[in-house]
Amino acid sequence: MKKLMLLLSFPLAMISCGKGGPEADAEKMCDMMKDWKTAKDAGKDDEADKIREEGRKFGEELETKYKDDKKAMETLEKTIEECEDKYTK
Repeated sequence: MKKLMLLLSFPLAMISCGKGGPEADAEKMCDMMKDWKTAKDAGKDDEADKIREEGRKFGEELETKYKDDKKAMETLEKTIEECEDKYTK
């Protein structure tokens, strides 16, 4: 749950499309982290802020979607943690 709170505080996410499941959702989140970093590195603060807000909303959706599925939540958190290490540190 601690990692999910970090996820919710992290400003990135992607609107759900196509595939489902925690792996696909985590990949979408990771893609948004990459997009956020690209925008920040390019000095596009407005774009990065927009991605941050979308991420907050998507994080809330994920918390609701997986609240009753401990295994899915663990998968999601693990994948997102690996991505955070790559794009936010």
